[in-house]
Amino acid sequence: MSVDILLFFKEFKNQKIYFNDVLDYWDKNKPELDYKEKIVFIDLLLKDDVFRWLYLISKLVPEIVFEIPSISQEIVDLIKRIIDRVRNDMTQGIFMNSLITIGENKPGIAIEIINKLIDKDYDVYAGFILAGIIQKDFQYLKSFQKEGINNGKKIGILVALSTMFRDSKSLGNKEEYVKNVITELSNPKEDIEVKRIAVLANFDLYKFLPGITYNNLLQLSKKTDDSRLLYNIAERLWIHGLNNIERDFELASICSHTKDVNVLDRIMLFLSKNGHKKPKKAFDIILNILESDLAFKIPSFDYSLNEMGKNNIEEFEEVFKKHILNNALEATQCYMLSYAIYNIYNYHMSQMDNFITYLTSLQTAYILKFAQLLKNRKMSRKFTLE
Repeated sequence: MSVDILLFFKEFKNQKIYFNDVLDYWDKNKPELDYKEKIVFIDLLLKDDVFRWLYLISKLVPEIVFEIPSISQEIVDLIKRIIDRVRNDMTQGIFMNSLITIGENKPGIAIEIINKLIDKDYDVYAGFILAGIIQKDFQYLKSFQKEGINNGKKIGILVALSTMFRDSKSLGNKEEYVKNVITELSNPKEDIEVKRIAVLANFDLYKFLPGITYNNLLQLSKKTDDSRLLYNIAERLWIHGLNNIERDFELASICSHTKDVNVLDRIMLFLSKNGHKKPKKAFDIILNILESDLAFKIPSFDYSLNEMGKNNIEEFEEVFKKHILNNALEATQCYMLSYAIYNIYNYHMSQMDNFITYLTSLQTAYILKFAQLLKNRKMSRKFTLE
């Protein structure tokens, strides 16, 4: 080695550099390293605080690939080690961009890397390299399909299409091809790993193909009890949805029948942002969740109810009245529903007083019991605040 890598790493690590200043410092102080030395250096970074050094790691990996005439297992293993350290972390997007860069600039070597990464644990990441290739040569995707399709390749294709068009304004002359691929790979009979990624691809491509992708999402959500697939739908609904509130609520309603608390948590967070837009539909989803007996296990349950009720409380109140008048509630139902409604009124306690007065005036046994529960909850709140 031309430099003492370990000594340089120790000196580098001891510099008081914030993660966003690492690249500037590196450019001013970097030693001359060949690609093998860079691999050694990256491994030292990986064993340290990988997220502190992730910008630098993501810069060095393409440099290594650009320096070598052909791919070796050594490089593939390095990429896998990095993936294993950053997988599922929100900051991994930095590294994903470096994989796209490899595909854009070294398609020949990139294809070799893809072929070695296409397996159950790394197929998503192969998709980012594939995205880089097809940004320059979209026709390659068609030949990639013809070379023997398997689940890993299907996932790679879905990720590549999502990545390529995520920030685009149109599919252009590729629309027919994309439409056929997303329809084929969203078949409910596909392998579950493929379907989980198909959900994300359908959300990403919805703005171009709203009818087809929405139908795909309906079919995928209705014909599964897979928690991870439903979680992917629920999380996307919470983050940005389809920009169509009716369709968002339809998918949220389907997901709300699950017994998985993590999925229900994301549905509640979706309601925290959107419940006031459709109070009746939001309330129906809350009823689904209350029936599951999982409400108190959902981390965001109280918070989301509070947020829902910030706006449009009058329409919520009309929904409450109709439900209570038309359903003879049993004791357990009274207890759970009063808890939910109390939390929705969180920012409107004086208005809840009027609602309690209205309920009391009806002089119906189960409604009087319900009104008393709301009174008790408010009294308990008062004592807690005092």
